[in-house]
Amino acid sequence: MKPKHLLVLSFTFLLVGFGFSQQSEAAVAVAQSAYGVNNFGGSSNTSSFTSNTTAGDTSVVLLQWYNYPGDPASTLTSVTDSQGNAYTIIPGTVNQIVPVNYPFIATAIAYAAGIQGGPDTVSGNWDQNTGGSFVTIYETSPSTLDQSTKGTGSGPNPIAGALTTAADGEAVFSTIMGDQIAGFFPEYAPPSGWVQGQSTGGGSAIEATAYLLQASAGTAAIGYAQSTASKYTISAASFAPTGSSGGGSQPPASDTTAPT
Repeated sequence: MKPKHLLVLSFTFLLVGFGFSQQSEAAVAVAQSAYGVNNFGGSSNTSSFTSNTTAGDTSVVLLQWYNYPGDPASTLTSVTDSQGNAYTIIPGTVNQIVPVNYPFIATAIAYAAGIQGGPDTVSGNWDQNTGGSFVTIYETSPSTLDQSTKGTGSGPNPIAGALTTAADGEAVFSTIMGDQIAGFFPEYAPPSGWVQGQSTGGGSAIEATAYLLQASAGTAAIGYAQSTASKYTISAASFAPTGSSGGGSQPPASDTTAPT
């Protein structure tokens, strides 16, 4: 028969071990964001964080660009920054369409995990001059890519299917670029629960970004509210807390296309 003090210790270790195994990783938090302006041409565009980044965090970059009539389509070749972090352009988010007034509009998402701390300027780089581009950047707490998707369509209230996240506490990022079908139209608005990022409206080509912080794993519908019809491209990606079961649990290459 075991001594009583050994039984108590064994029971205590079991409780501690059980409690540790049930703890979940902290939810992904957005520390800061910055919105670059349209550069109206050029083969690169930048956006700078207003505060120093924290070492170990993740940088998420949402990009939109277009070309003018008569110009060849520009291809996003890389995303870089002043800290020297290594960025990955997520293949499942690179999306381009031939719209109404422009020969080409496109969206994409890139990220770098485990970034350096300090000041940081992020640059989107193309193989040739664009007609214009936007670079929106977010710094999140340590996170890992989980899912991605993209979609195109035509009409009001753009949609791009949905993402099903694998872990609690994920952050979902979305970006859209659209081209008017008739007349000028107002800014895109994200669904309820999403946080509006950069948004421009009033012209023939407009764009927007948004993010959603999910408390629990599940389906996140990807779309925007817009009463006026447009042809559009949407890209989205979700990021799970580093160390959770969601990070990289499924291939980040699912595509969805809305009917035109």
